[in-house]
Amino acid sequence: MIYREANLKIVGRPIYIKREDTKYVPYEHESLKMEAKKPYLDHKLQLSCYMMLIEEFFGQKANCGMITYANNKTFKVDNTLALRHKLDKRIRRLKDLKMGKVSPVRNHHIFEKCFACKYYSNCKDRLGKR
Repeated sequence: MIYREANLKIVGRPIYIKREDTKYVPYEHESLKMEAKKPYLDHKLQLSCYMMLIEEFFGQKANCGMITYANNKTFKVDNTLALRHKLDKRIRRLKDLKMGKVSPVRNHHIFEKCFACKYYSNCKDRLGKR
């Protein structure tokens, strides 16, 4: 099932949602192997979106979510106010990018990656400018 959040227009579908006691817990599986001691921020933000969608759909806050990587390393991600603030900041940035209020920041030197970016035509820092 695809879940939607009306105010921020977020749409998502976790791998599955498990009901534990009286709470719902979203689970996500990432296809890469994780060697670090904590999950990547982008993956935590994705899980935060799922927790927000659960709150919208089921009417109750998800206290945490779980991320499992390809090498079966699993992390519990708590639904904290700090994580939600990071998600809100990322959503605002993405909306500003979409509306052309800010430019993307290039973090690589690969023309093919740059050219494939959906912001390529509006990016002031793109590779291969003519």
